[in-house]
Amino acid sequence: APVSEYPAVTEQKLIRKMNIEVETEDLDALLEAITQRVTELGGYVENQRVYNGSAYASHRYRSANLTIRIPDENVDQFTSEVSGLANVVSQNLRREDITLKYVATSSRVTALETEEARLLELMEQWEAAQA
Repeated sequence: APVSEYPAVTEQKLIRKMNIEVETEDLDALLEAITQRVTELGGYVENQRVYNGSAYASHRYRSANLTIRIPDENVDQFTSEVSGLANVVSQNLRREDITLKYVATSSRVTALETEEARLLELMEQWEAAQA
């Protein structure tokens, strides 16, 4: 159903998902700087995987993958700051529209709150009848 059929929603609810690939000569310092900046921006590192490279390869390359959650209002600031911390190799942006999921969840919460209020009212009537 189109969003316009839900008058309670005044704006779309979008999640931005970004993939940023960077390179650096000091992975540990970069990870520390990113973690600190994410925390300062009200976010957190949800997932982090560090690969320390093979001891048998002629070149030992290390890498890391991070899943970071940052409030939407701080994403642009974080993205621009990353280029000051490391060389940005590539960047990809996707948007996911969760408006209908949001509306459905909100409706369900409202229905459950109404049900709770009615059950509390029935309990009070029952307790009054028992007195």
